[in-house]
Amino acid sequence: MQNKIYWLMGGSGSGKSAASEIFKELGFKVVDADKVARKIMEKGQSAYDETVRAFGDGILLQDGAINRKKLGEVVFADPKKLGILDKITHKYIKKELCRIVSESNQDVLIDAALPPKEFCECDKAILITAPREQRIARITARDGITREVAENRLDSQLSDKEYAAIADVIFDNDGSIEELKQKIKKWCINEKTD
Repeated sequence: MQNKIYWLMGGSGSGKSAASEIFKELGFKVVDADKVARKIMEKGQSAYDETVRAFGDGILLQDGAINRKKLGEVVFADPKKLGILDKITHKYIKKELCRIVSESNQDVLIDAALPPKEFCECDKAILITAPREQRIARITARDGITREVAENRLDSQLSDKEYAAIADVIFDNDGSIEELKQKIKKWCINEKTD
C-alpha cells in the first residue's frame, strides 16, 4: 500500500506547529516546509544568491547570512516583493519536498503555510484555524514583533475562507492544546478505518 501525503496548512499563529507535533506523536513523518525554506536560503544553498540579488545586501547579517526577520518585514509589507520571493523560493522548496516524500516509507504530513497546489499532490489538505486576535497575540509573543508587523503578515496570507475552499478537513484551534489533540486523534482514528 502506498504511503499517503497530507498537507497541513494555516496562517501564521493558527497553531500549525502544535498540530504537526500531535501528528508526529501519532506516527506521521512530519516535514516542516519552513525548515526546508530556511535551508534553501542558507549561504551557499540554492535560493541564497537569487534572493540577495533580488533584495540587496540590506537583508544580510554581518556574517553574510540572510536576516529572515528583516526580509520578512520587507516582503510582508509589499505584495509585489512577496511575489518575487515566492517565485525564487517555491521551485527549490518543491524539489526538496518531492525528494523527502519519495524517500519516506510512512505517511507524510507536510506542515506549510501555503496551499499544496504549487508544491505537490496530496491525498488530503488539512486546515488549522484560530480567531484573528488569538493569532496576533501568538505571533507577537512568539516572534517578538509589533502588532502592525503581525497584522501585515496575516494580511499577506490567504484568508481562512480561501484556505477552507482548498481544505478537505478543518480543525478549529480556538481552545487548549489538549482539545486540539483530541480533535486530531479522533480524526486520525476515523481516517485509518476509512
